[in-house]
Order: sequence, then C-alpha cells, then structure tokens
Amino acid sequence: MGPAETLEAIEKSQLKVEVVDSNLHISPSGSIPPDLRQAIKSNKEEIVAILTSETKLSLPFPIGFGGLPIKQVIASLGWSDSIGHTDPIDRTLNVLAWLLNDEKFSTHPLYQGVVEKINYLWEEEYGYKYIEDDELDGKV
Repeated sequence: MGPAETLEAIEKSQLKVEVVDSNLHISPSGSIPPDLRQAIKSNKEEIVAILTSETKLSLPFPIGFGGLPIKQVIASLGWSDSIGHTDPIDRTLNVLAWLLNDEKFSTHPLYQGVVEKINYLWEEEYGYKYIEDDELDGKV
C-alpha cells in the first residue's frame, strides 16, 4: 500500500491524521488496524510530505483533504509540480479542475462546493466562470 492508498484507508477508517513537528498523530490510536499501522510506518515520510504540501493549497476544505479523493488531489499536485506551477491559485485551480474532469466526481458530496470554489477563483483570475450554470443541469 502506497502513501495515497494509506491516506485513503485512514480516511475510510474515520481516523484523524495531523502532522505535528514532522510526526504523524493519528487518533484514536487504539483503533488503527495492524495492516494500516504497518502501512503508516512504511509511508510516514511521504504522508508527512503530502499533508504538509496540501495545507499550503488553501482549499476550501479542512486539512486532510476533507473528503476529497486523495489519489486525484495527489495526482493533480504532482502534475502542478512537474510543470512548475507554484502559484497557490494556479495549484488550487488545477486540483479543482482535475476533480471536475472526472465523471465519477459529479456524484461526490463535495461536487457543488468544488464547482462554487472553482467558479469563484476562475472569475477572479480570468473574468468568467469555469462551469456555466446551464452546464450543471442534472449534476447538482
């Protein structure tokens, strides 16, 4: 199990994860299954790096990806890194656009919040909406 899958398993297990002084704090600690505990130990450095970089995004969701699909967020951040996007607004727009381009995400409970955030940022940055209201028919 890699770091993205480990974070996804932590979230599915309804555990809270945070980084404190470069250490992972997971609670409640007594309810971590043994296989997940081993995956956390094996992927600690990568998980710390992911969670630390994610907090710099200023996404409209709580730290820990707040229910967003972790694999997609990590893939989008990796793509942003590969093309040299360092601007926080560009990185946020990339994450949101990446999510919205996945058909499966249209049924996600956070879909509407992502649409609202990307439209707000896109209008501020470029002067028009990313997704027009008529494109949302049947998706919201």
